[in-house]
Amino acid sequence: MPNYAAVCASLTLDPGYRYLGAKFDDVAGGCSCTGRIPLPASELAALLAQLRGGSLDPACAVLSNQLLLNIDACCNRLPEKATGIYAAEASRLTLDAGARQLAHFLDGYVDSCCGTDPRA
Repeated sequence: MPNYAAVCASLTLDPGYRYLGAKFDDVAGGCSCTGRIPLPASELAALLAQLRGGSLDPACAVLSNQLLLNIDACCNRLPEKATGIYAAEASRLTLDAGARQLAHFLDGYVDSCCGTDPRA
């Protein structure tokens, strides 16, 4: 898995995406999957559109695609949006709707799909 902090730093100046890139690295290193059940492709495609939140930032596309891959590989159901530390900090750092949406889903992914919480 690439270093998403570095990837986002090379793609955008937006501090919200740069923050999320670092958090993706934390989640990749600290999330132990709770179990996987194949999710319907149509539901995954709809979720991808939601994850992007209408953002055109190139970092959004990279992080959205990776979160979707993580969800497909690690979850037994689609995660819901959640408000946690990632969403709160991203909302503080950026006005970009895609970064804010992605942060809510990253919190939801950790809540729904990780047996251990890398936010702790």
